[in-house]
Amino acid sequence: MTVLSAGSVLIHGTAKSASVIVPMQKDNFPYLTRIRKAEQIRYYPITLKNKELRIEIEKVYHGAEFEIDSRLKPSKIAGVADWTFNRNIFLVRIDQHVNIHIQFQNP
Repeated sequence: MTVLSAGSVLIHGTAKSASVIVPMQKDNFPYLTRIRKAEQIRYYPITLKNKELRIEIEKVYHGAEFEIDSRLKPSKIAGVADWTFNRNIFLVRIDQHVNIHIQFQNP
């Protein structure tokens, strides 16, 4: 299983400090692209064997957000305070350290 583990990786000097993730190659699965105001993260992407995108967050600051690039709408979501889906961007807001689980339609 592929896992991305990040400690404190923030881009400073922008309006919203964020970590940006760029995949080595684009595929059809939804993938995490941006992390704002959260640290100590483990990201488990969707693969052919793993049909659920999972993010474990240990340290959360006020206004924490995650952006996921996805052509597919989410079908089941757990562990988030609020979310929106617009133009292939799935924006997730959290307010405490949590484990986020997201399933998508036909990944």
